[in-house]
Amino acid sequence: MKSPIWYKLALVFSAYCPLFFVLVLKLFNLENIHRIPISMSPQIFLFAISSILLIISVVSCLLVAIDIITTQTRRIGAKAVEIKKVISREQDVLTYIATYILPLVSLNLNTWNDTWVTLFLLVLILWLSLRSEMLYINPLLFALGYHIYSVETERGDVLYISKNKRSVLFKQPSRICYRLEGESILLDGSEKG
Repeated sequence: MKSPIWYKLALVFSAYCPLFFVLVLKLFNLENIHRIPISMSPQIFLFAISSILLIISVVSCLLVAIDIITTQTRRIGAKAVEIKKVISREQDVLTYIATYILPLVSLNLNTWNDTWVTLFLLVLILWLSLRSEMLYINPLLFALGYHIYSVETERGDVLYISKNKRSVLFKQPSRICYRLEGESILLDGSEKG
């Protein structure tokens, strides 16, 4: 069972909520609000787009959090797995921050060329995230207390999302989990989860 495209988009937008929040903070300027009529400058244009993306991201965060909680509560797509090897993917969050947030926030946004380059980079980053495993390297999951692991099971390698630490997964290698994305993304079904 593959996730619908809206769910993947919700994951991508929820992952980039911090980026859009920082862009809105960077571009927010009270001086522009008091000027009427507001002239369309690159900063105002990018502020408007960042604000819209921030709203979409916040809604996406809520959708993803509700889906994870609902999946665990209703025990949707439960299956047993035997864990053979566990590799933490938590360091990927630092990669995410260094690769995506810092460069975009540090861009100079004073000209229309800078604005178009920033928009192009945003679209490229969102598209690449949608097409890769980076979907689940998501600050929202960490904020909810989840850890992300690359796990080798009897059926192959999967991404495994759990509130348990890596050492707990080794103590009890036979686990019940729930499918979030086909057979490739699993959510831990243990009590701590």
